[in-house]
Amino acid sequence: MKTLILTHIFLLFLCISYSQPHSEMVGENIAVFYPDSFNATETLPSMALLTEPQVIGQVPADWAVTPEFFIESGKNCARIYTEEGTDLYGTGEVTGSLRRNETSITLWNTDNYGYLIDNGRRLYQSHPWVLAVRSDGSSYGILIDHTWKGSGH
Repeated sequence: MKTLILTHIFLLFLCISYSQPHSEMVGENIAVFYPDSFNATETLPSMALLTEPQVIGQVPADWAVTPEFFIESGKNCARIYTEEGTDLYGTGEVTGSLRRNETSITLWNTDNYGYLIDNGRRLYQSHPWVLAVRSDGSSYGILIDHTWKGSGH
C-alpha cells in the first residue's frame, strides 16, 4: 500500500488540529472529511466550489478512502493511503511526467520564467486536485479546498 501525504494542505477544508476525520456526505458519492475540532464558521467560503456543500447524510462505515489528519514539524497534514497499483495525476502545471507517483509537488502559484524556480516543479498554475486511478480502472478524486501554500508527496 502506498501513501499520499499532503503536507500543509487539507482535504476540502482547513485542518485546525490533530484528530481523526469527521465525515459527511455532500452529494452522490461525494464525501467531505475534516478533523473533529473543525469549526466551519472560522473559515472562509470555498474558493473551489460554486456553492457551499450541504450535508445529506453520513459517510458509510465501509467508505474505501479516508484521510488521517496529523501535525508534523509544526505543519498540519493529511495522509491518504492508496492501494498498490494506483496512479496519481493532477496538481497543475509542473515539468515532468503527468503521473505524479513518487514525486513531490508544491502547490503555490509562481511566475517561473525560464523554469528556474524549484527546477520547474512550480509553474504558473497550481490545482489542488488529485485524481487517483486504481489498477482496476476505478477512480476517485481529492480536492484540497483552501488557498494556503502546500505540498504533496
